[in-house]
Amino acid sequence: MNNDSTYIEQNYTSNDSNFYAGEYSRVVLKDTLLKSPLSVDVGTEDLMFQPTVKNFQVEYWQSIILFLTILLLGLAKAFSMNRFKQTYKSLFNYRVAQEVCSEEKVFFHRVNILLTINYLLIVALLIYQLKELLNPKLLIVSGFSLYLLIVVFLLTLNFVKFFLSKLLTFIFDSSSLITEYVYSVSLFNNLFGVILLPVMAMSYFTTLELGVILKFIALPMSFIMLIFRLLRVSVLARSKGVSYLYIFAYICSLEILPLVVMIKIFILT
Repeated sequence: MNNDSTYIEQNYTSNDSNFYAGEYSRVVLKDTLLKSPLSVDVGTEDLMFQPTVKNFQVEYWQSIILFLTILLLGLAKAFSMNRFKQTYKSLFNYRVAQEVCSEEKVFFHRVNILLTINYLLIVALLIYQLKELLNPKLLIVSGFSLYLLIVVFLLTLNFVKFFLSKLLTFIFDSSSLITEYVYSVSLFNNLFGVILLPVMAMSYFTTLELGVILKFIALPMSFIMLIFRLLRVSVLARSKGVSYLYIFAYICSLEILPLVVMIKIFILT
């Protein structure tokens, strides 16, 4: 017992060299790894301070166009707040849609024009990103030139659909039907353009993978908007006495066929 207490006392006072009377061999030494607080392992430092870099690189013109679409949306809301609210109320209220169609400026109102331009620009961005993701070597042209080509294609497609709609006015002898149809199509297109704004901003300026955003957000959203638009047009046509045969022919010729041609040209081989 005395030996144990003596040993504990010796260990406790091991730092006092006088206790050992100069016999340093009896000093109990403890190995301690001293490390500077400023020295950090290189691997740990990389994990702590190195930011995550996106593999996808956003071109300067893509950021400018995205900013331009946001500006167009703000101008549409600032120019005519009442018409802006009335436009999106007509998505859920058919009577409001009829009131808008009865006005003199249905398609050439500045709100509708700005929202249509916004739709064309943002949808062209979506098609461009899908092409770059799925088949980047499909076409000879690329970059901003390819984007302009997509915009021209969308403009031509909408012009052809508008022209054929006017032609159907003489066939069915119903100007109100065609006016409400074109307005309904543009209504859902403009809504789709507004919804795509945060989606494209998310794909450009967040760490989420571009493929994940396009495949699981943008494409399902596009499909849902297409279904709702076709349902709205079908209900409108039936309310005007158009047969299901003509409705089916319209969907195949003016909705499905242009979509297939666009996918064939810009996305798939």
